[in-house]
Amino acid sequence: MTIDIEDLKIFCSIGLLDHERKIPQELVINASFAGHGFIDYASVREFLLQTFRNQHFDTLENAQSHIAKAFFKTFQNSQYLNLKLTKTSIFQDCKVSVQRKWDNVLY
Repeated sequence: MTIDIEDLKIFCSIGLLDHERKIPQELVINASFAGHGFIDYASVREFLLQTFRNQHFDTLENAQSHIAKAFFKTFQNSQYLNLKLTKTSIFQDCKVSVQRKWDNVLY
């Protein structure tokens, strides 16, 4: 069974430009995951929110890698994580996203 967290919105510090470091911007998080046994999706939601509230990431790709490593450490019975991060306000005419899937190498 797959669990999806869709369109989780947070304002956070992410980006390389000076104004991106100073002014929080909206980020939309979409995550799909599955595990061997129970994974509490409320705990995953809180994990995602806290990860972005507590630090600055230079790029979406760096944020993804950091989250994936911490996710598998925190939710050790997880099989995989599919994570999509979307900047909604970087351009007026489009959104910018990165998406990647990781398999937990422990299984």
